[in-house]
Amino acid sequence: MQMHIDSRLDSLPRSVDVVVVGAGIVGLAAAFFLAKEGLGVAILEKRRRPADLTSARSGEGVRAQWETPDAIALMLRSIELYQRFAELTGREENTAELSRCGYLYAATSARGAIGLADRVARQRANGLSDVSYLTGAEARRRFTTLSETTRGVAFRAGDGTVVVDRIVAGYLAATPARLLTQTLAHGVCVRGGAVEGVETDRGKIATRTCVIAAGPYASALLEPFDGAPPISLVRGQIACFGAEGVPADHPATVDVDNGTFWRPDSTGLRITAPARDAETVATPIDDPRPDVDYPARALAGARRLCPFIAGVAKTAVARAVHCGLYAVTPDGLPAIGPLRTVDGLFVNVGFGGLGVMASIAAGERLAAVISGAGAHDPMSAFAPERFHDGRLLSAEPMTVNHLSGGSAHAPPPASEIEERTG
Repeated sequence: MQMHIDSRLDSLPRSVDVVVVGAGIVGLAAAFFLAKEGLGVAILEKRRRPADLTSARSGEGVRAQWETPDAIALMLRSIELYQRFAELTGREENTAELSRCGYLYAATSARGAIGLADRVARQRANGLSDVSYLTGAEARRRFTTLSETTRGVAFRAGDGTVVVDRIVAGYLAATPARLLTQTLAHGVCVRGGAVEGVETDRGKIATRTCVIAAGPYASALLEPFDGAPPISLVRGQIACFGAEGVPADHPATVDVDNGTFWRPDSTGLRITAPARDAETVATPIDDPRPDVDYPARALAGARRLCPFIAGVAKTAVARAVHCGLYAVTPDGLPAIGPLRTVDGLFVNVGFGGLGVMASIAAGERLAAVISGAGAHDPMSAFAPERFHDGRLLSAEPMTVNHLSGGSAHAPPPASEIEERTG
């Protein structure tokens, strides 16, 4: 049964089991799994179409190359669910178009290469058994597009990319819920410490359960409540190029020394440019302006590690530069679960621009807790209460930084560099 998309001309439902605020890919995934648990769901979306804000501006990568055990497990589950997305949605045509082209992290600096080798060792110790470290010589033999200056790489063949539009179409076709577009949530109504409804610009919907999955707009809805996860907004951009000569099966590639990410797509390639100082934004807006020089910066950043892109750049045409705001928590991991100060209020926020990657497993996890099929673990790395219970937080380096460890330590001895980087 497909989702019913309401316009402003349709009447609001008087009451539902669960209201999900936000119809980006995070909110749609949560609604899908909640409906599979037999709950009646209404999704509120202030824009005209679902998944039209941050979700539409994604690099569409999916990778299990994280560092902390909980994050690795969540991403492995996401990749598994995307692999069988058609089976999950009950429709053969609903595939996520998962392409396991692999994810390649590469360094041209000795410090970066040593950091990658050490990180792979930590990842393998934390449950990611199929990630590999290659010295520079090994990497250049296997990946001939890499610069001769490459000193070391980390690679996992099981990582790759998906297609957001296909995933969204799958959710819309297989979720028996009401999607209320052009409907702005003003706030969560609470009485006696428990949710009793959600107030919108079209009236109130009665409910005992509300999921905040509003991305950069979540903080305003959560501000009245103690125990809400702290969220910062960071502007992110990605350039899409029409180009010839890009190997379609090339791994998604990250230059750990300058932060550039690039990957092939159906018409050329997508690139995120080397990061400047993080631009934190105080007030969320729908459509922040991209930098005028972003396409040139992106191409220059990518060709440093992969010189063939210099030739591609001569005829590449910038089709679009997508710019959006990413909601980031202090430790770089999303907050998934109940807000302990309000009965019936749940959060699914703080994905830091990685909502496509993590949302499907996060939605499954959250729906299990809400329906009673699973239990919330207050000690989980994703528990909202982790920011307020005094525990020492460990940042997830693969969100907060491209590489942890390398830049914080003194350079290794020359003999060790030669031995470990080739």
